[in-house]
Amino acid sequence: MFKAVDSELRRLLVLSHRTVVDAPRKRFASGSKAWVNRQRNDHLVQKAKDLDLRARSAFKLQEIQEKHKFITASSIVLDLGAAPGGWSTIASKIVQPAKGGHIIAVDLLPIQPIPNTTIIQGDFTTTDVKDALRNCILASSTSPSPSSPSSPSSTAVTSSATTSTAASTNPASTHSTANVQVDVVLSDMLHNTTGVADTDHYKSMDLVRQAIYFAISTTAHSAFPQGILKVKGTVLCKFLRGEDEKELMEEMKELFHTVQVVKPKSSRSESREAFILLQRRKM
Repeated sequence: MFKAVDSELRRLLVLSHRTVVDAPRKRFASGSKAWVNRQRNDHLVQKAKDLDLRARSAFKLQEIQEKHKFITASSIVLDLGAAPGGWSTIASKIVQPAKGGHIIAVDLLPIQPIPNTTIIQGDFTTTDVKDALRNCILASSTSPSPSSPSSPSSTAVTSSATTSTAASTNPASTHSTANVQVDVVLSDMLHNTTGVADTDHYKSMDLVRQAIYFAISTTAHSAFPQGILKVKGTVLCKFLRGEDEKELMEEMKELFHTVQVVKPKSSRSESREAFILLQRRKM
């Protein structure tokens, strides 16, 4: 399904044949004076604070959602790389517990509670956290909706706690796949950048592939024989633009009916970031 080529090796191969050097891009270290000044002068940073959206990245998902409308009131949403919670906050304003909607958010960093959201602190790329996520999806599909939809709860769990709780109360053998798969997988994951364009690009594409593979790959888990994403489900992933982009797009056309790259206006124009939007997963 995916071409098993080491990202770093591919980067070196590209560099060995390159005759034109990438033009340097302006980068600011987090916490530097230039970075602080840019944040202070960015109206979206202040607007995010005023609206309690946690981060300016919330506007990127809001903008994409307003145009493509892939999150609905009944959606089960998985948010990868969720800290500090901007995307999950936007999703929480759309999904409704009374209609079965729920959010599962995971990140290495802690996340403050978000309405109708189960939060896992851990490394998504590890087997333990992926198992915990599958069990959270099972729990989300069978847990009763809160009695007061206007004040839905947020649950924080560790990966080990999730595994033990979900496995004991939601045995996989009693559920059909149609009832437990998620509708939307979001990924705002990104490694710390190095400033080397090709390295950063390939590292970002590796995370994209991991998110997509987790969503659609077959698994030994009896509740998810075809992966955790429903047929006709959606995946939205952030990446840094580069040479591997076209290859991924072609791969995804075999798996999704709609494949496109989007860059919302709220994404800084000087940034190489973009988002691959995969809609209507094929059977």
